[in-house]
Amino acid sequence: MPDFLADVLSRRHNTGYKLSVETARSWNVPPTQIIKGEPTEWSRHDSLLSMALVMLEKETCQNCGVVSWHGHSTNREIVMELDTTTCFGCMELEKRQDDKAQKLGKGEKPFVLARMWDNSELPSRKIELERVNAKGK
Repeated sequence: MPDFLADVLSRRHNTGYKLSVETARSWNVPPTQIIKGEPTEWSRHDSLLSMALVMLEKETCQNCGVVSWHGHSTNREIVMELDTTTCFGCMELEKRQDDKAQKLGKGEKPFVLARMWDNSELPSRKIELERVNAKGK
């Protein structure tokens, strides 16, 4: 049963359930407590969900993030595509690293602050994700 649940947790449309089980682990509470939103005792379902998450993590490539049953499959109908994303915060840090003239003092660490060009309030997570998703369609 954990193998079935690991597959379920790996599906893109089930990321909310995976997040619930990960949250439960980080807060040391039963997964069904997070999923149901009410206090519960540890159950067989919680054990199965916890084992499924561990199984999924062990069977996910740490380098590319693809689950092993897809990444190691010889099924010719499964194709892999390379995609990229750009983190503009990382880009700024890398620019700093490339500029050898900007030496750092002892203990000095560069960090990134996000801000709007006109110093107005940054968009919320929801608004920005909606904008990015609409742009990608």
